[in-house]
Amino acid sequence: MKEISEPVKEIKNILQELEIPYMREKKFKGLVNDNKTALAMDFAFEIDEKYCCIEFNGRHHYFPMGKSEKAKQRFERSLSNGEYRKKWAQGNKVPLLIISFEAVEQIEKIVQDFVSDCRKNLDELPYIRRYGKDSYGLFS
Repeated sequence: MKEISEPVKEIKNILQELEIPYMREKKFKGLVNDNKTALAMDFAFEIDEKYCCIEFNGRHHYFPMGKSEKAKQRFERSLSNGEYRKKWAQGNKVPLLIISFEAVEQIEKIVQDFVSDCRKNLDELPYIRRYGKDSYGLFS
């Protein structure tokens, strides 16, 4: 099992402080990539009987972690899998928060604001809501 990053630990702690039961690495029916490999969301939780999800995107979601062909392939797979997650969330009307590694200083506010938005009538929210630098929520 891979080690949990500090930002992911912080998200976990924030959800616990907000007393929101959550699931880590939650897989959903139909959330697969082009190879039909099941993908997971970093965090999933229910508010008012609807799922909401959070993905923390580390550096590897924005840059290849090396110059090798394998590093480039991993980077392209991260980009592609991220797009599958977004499309799945939109198609299933699941709010999805994407937190960039560049927003680590604002994680607490970002998560709190997203949870607050998930408690609202989702039809009243814009499709994309910015939560600080390079972080955003997608609402279908």
